[in-house]
Amino acid sequence: MSSNKTPYKGLHYIKSHQVIDNTISRIAQERSGLQYGVKTRYAGLNRAMLRWFRFGRVAMIAGMSGSGKSYLLNKLRQDFLAKETINFGKADFYLGDEEKTLDLTLDMAGKYKVPRHKEYKHEGKLYLDSGLIKANNGNIIQQGRNSDCEHDVVLVHFGYEMDPEDEQIRTASDIMGKSYGYLMSSQWDYDLKDYNRLSDKQFDEVSGVLKSFANQQEYYVPFSGDVEQFKATVYRVAADNPGKKLIITLDHTLLSKRLKERSEAELQTNIALAIVELRQTLNCFIIVLNQMNQGIESAERINDPAGHYPQKKDIYLGGQIWWACDIVMMMHRPIVLGIKKYGLHRLDTTHLIHLNIIKNRQGVLGDVFLREDFAHGRIQYAQKEHFIAA
Repeated sequence: MSSNKTPYKGLHYIKSHQVIDNTISRIAQERSGLQYGVKTRYAGLNRAMLRWFRFGRVAMIAGMSGSGKSYLLNKLRQDFLAKETINFGKADFYLGDEEKTLDLTLDMAGKYKVPRHKEYKHEGKLYLDSGLIKANNGNIIQQGRNSDCEHDVVLVHFGYEMDPEDEQIRTASDIMGKSYGYLMSSQWDYDLKDYNRLSDKQFDEVSGVLKSFANQQEYYVPFSGDVEQFKATVYRVAADNPGKKLIITLDHTLLSKRLKERSEAELQTNIALAIVELRQTLNCFIIVLNQMNQGIESAERINDPAGHYPQKKDIYLGGQIWWACDIVMMMHRPIVLGIKKYGLHRLDTTHLIHLNIIKNRQGVLGDVFLREDFAHGRIQYAQKEHFIAA
């Protein structure tokens, strides 16, 4: 006769009636009109996530080297932490195309808003390329994109690929509309036949932008560690910030060190297990960056428009981490592969960045198109129609 006895303890289970109140509470929160997630500057991405990224989720962005995934993550981190409104004064920033603006008014709380009525008092102008506001008095204002978020957010960034100083220069570059090289006094000036050099005024402006980061609740980890060190660091930050919501970003999975893992596949599996554990125990939001394999670089794919869009099979060791993710986005800059006309719609690739959302448990699948403006340190939201040749 077989015995039901086993030396193992069973897994914890929950009966349906035990979670009904929690489920109703979750729906009630969402209909309240209050913001319980974090938004980005990219309207299409927000819509795909059903308004914003929610906590208790894991997202992966996979891309080739040179696709700009670390660059995009810098923008997302900047947005997630944008709680305060910052007045930069009458700064000489590049705001963007003068034709791409929206007139704004001030609401009762002193926030700049797009007016809903025909009769309103004009108080400023929003530049869509930069997300910056130029007030009537000429001051440049960055209004906190997540100022309405109900949570006090802390971000832990494992930046194994770049030091924090470089990341901050990238962020300042985005805000000011000046390239990284320009801010480093290292951009070649063809008229002067020499490298630029920041003036005292420009140096003061970039210093002011950098000092505006002082109140951001971000912990930066520039040194590569193993999976256990990764988890221990997150748990320590969580313990130091009771009652706050955590966002964890990892750039990128393959730069983690091996502990007992015998292969990259085993390392990826353990990272997947770690992020699921952190999501479940801390109800945090996690973004990991991952590499693509070389399949998308084959001549057969490059020469076949039907094969241009990245897919699940293009994720390096994708099976090991795919299951742990609620959201998977494939990021592609086809021009890096010499593709001038992209996909079946033959899109112009000169400035095109494609985010292909191929997994989204709680949201929408589909394509988000972005426009690189690296000359001004920016990645802008766009639509497919912007890349269709006339």
